[in-house]
Amino acid sequence: MKTEVKQIIAKEWLFFILCLIIGLTVFPVILIYIFEGNLKYLSSFYEHLLSDIVAWIVIMIPYLLFQVIRLTIWAITILQINLLDSYPNLFKKIHNWLIPP
Repeated sequence: MKTEVKQIIAKEWLFFILCLIIGLTVFPVILIYIFEGNLKYLSSFYEHLLSDIVAWIVIMIPYLLFQVIRLTIWAITILQINLLDSYPNLFKKIHNWLIPP
């Protein structure tokens, strides 16, 4: 396998692991605090991980959102729609960081 392919795979795994960690730690805390006003139900969320598919969907939301954003940027690039005419350098930096050349 070429080095470039290995780097892309490693980068994708890094994105996945980081989003999974955020989904396991930060995201449930934010959601429970927003909807309940306190964190007393946080332990029950982690108890449901073994049996409830909804808990796993909540954990995967950061990764899914990240991928939707990447796919949107990719689609805009492929369709050659330049929505950020006033910030072309910023768009290039974000694009190169999210989608390797």
